[in-house]
Amino acid sequence: MNPSTRQARAVVSALAKHGVRHVVIAPGSRNGALSIALAQAKDAIDLHVRIDERSAAFTALGIAKRTNRPVAVVCTSGTAATHFGAAVFEAHEAGVPLIVITTDRPPSVRGRGANQTIMQVDMFDAATRDAWDLPVAADHDDLYWELAVAGAVSVSLGDEFAASGPVHLNMPFAEPIVPDVEDDESWVSRIEIGDLPLVEPGEDIELALLLEDMKISHERPRGVIVISDPNSAQSAINLAKFLRWPVLAEPGSMARNAEVGIQHYARLLADSDFVAAHQPDLIITAGRFGLARSVNGFVQNANGHIAVGRYPLDADPFETAAHHIAKMPLPLGVQPADESWLNSWKSADADIDELDTDDFVSRNVVRTVLELAGPRDLVWIAASMAVRYADDVATLRPDAPMMLVNRGTNGIDGLIASAGGAALAHPQGRTFLIIGDVAFLHDLSSLAIPILEKKPPLTIVVLNNRGGAIFKTLEQGDPRFENVFDRVYGTHHDFDITATAAALGYPAKNVDSIADLKKELDQHPRVIVASLYNN
Repeated sequence: MNPSTRQARAVVSALAKHGVRHVVIAPGSRNGALSIALAQAKDAIDLHVRIDERSAAFTALGIAKRTNRPVAVVCTSGTAATHFGAAVFEAHEAGVPLIVITTDRPPSVRGRGANQTIMQVDMFDAATRDAWDLPVAADHDDLYWELAVAGAVSVSLGDEFAASGPVHLNMPFAEPIVPDVEDDESWVSRIEIGDLPLVEPGEDIELALLLEDMKISHERPRGVIVISDPNSAQSAINLAKFLRWPVLAEPGSMARNAEVGIQHYARLLADSDFVAAHQPDLIITAGRFGLARSVNGFVQNANGHIAVGRYPLDADPFETAAHHIAKMPLPLGVQPADESWLNSWKSADADIDELDTDDFVSRNVVRTVLELAGPRDLVWIAASMAVRYADDVATLRPDAPMMLVNRGTNGIDGLIASAGGAALAHPQGRTFLIIGDVAFLHDLSSLAIPILEKKPPLTIVVLNNRGGAIFKTLEQGDPRFENVFDRVYGTHHDFDITATAAALGYPAKNVDSIADLKKELDQHPRVIVASLYNN
């Protein structure tokens, strides 16, 4: 067989052998050998095809985020690869294992004006755990390609110093880039399906030693845990329960626990009197924090701060952390705080009034979706205002749905594709996406699923304000800028979102009341547009 076919089959076999279950491709010529091999290996690899590269990359990201396993995404050469960029950066900042395979022309034609050729070597350098520019197939045997894939999978899973994240394989293919006509598919029967290696992050560290170094007493210290990283969720809850500390858990952290969680923490920390009366001895943060500005100020002014997480999840934007550690410390040698510490937080939280509980406003649309979603369901929450509403209204109930967010870069791009990928990997329940109208329009092309592909079982709830609502809450929303606000921030539109969704094959309905919303949520999947611009 020709070298490119042999190379492609070796790569696909290696992906399956080393634990990769899902691969997403965008069609192209240069990735032809890989695409054909992946299609033939349908019993070993779940293949997903998307029309464009950005949708493909975010679909892979969504699958990887839901499964917590490496997912590969493949494209052709040239500018096609640049459309992977946003998803690669999100994966880097959020610690999502993504194997990015950009196919390329042979090195001999680079920089010589060859068609559909750009410099792809290290093109995602700032956002990958590692990158390899591989040789052409004729120079190496099958074992070489297996070792290259095995190395990529291993690095994507992280180690004791770095969290899981994206890796980049730039893979040249020389002509011919399709199998010989007489070739058969008997090679597929020889594919070995293996599993992933286990990764243990860092050594156990005793909290008492850290407190001693920070000159904080271990006799009943008052602490607070702020968390967005789901990988630290269970250990954070266990630590908080033992030490009787409150947990301020963002949506997507998997750590919103009824016993130690504080639902309305952002509003509590916006009250200067509450903050003055609840200054902790120590704040432990895990992952990105500061969805609310009040939390940023709370951490920035902390008496003591420890950041938990392997790079780049050991967030310390204000350089206040005295220690950066890979995982939650052990409470050995530390006495629990007086029960009044946690009780005072819980009591204040219970006294917070729920806002606008009956009105048809964005906050209540988010609340309704989260209340109707069950423990087997998944709710993907978009950036901007949606995640901030969810942060406040998501109750601390044991039967809450799983919540996922793209919290790495907090971008609004690729959210339909990300949620769609998660839906494909979440067969046990329904998947909902709560998204603003601008973010919906931004990723509209991800609704265009090829007819031979399984359509993600996804219900999308669009908070339609006919423009960018979040900017009204920021400095740009100051009355001083009202003469330019609508033009450069409001991005007002009058698009018929239901008609657009229907044209792309999704049942769609406008709703203008909470009662109508509840009726539509019972029918799945679909696009539900909450028409909020008149409220």
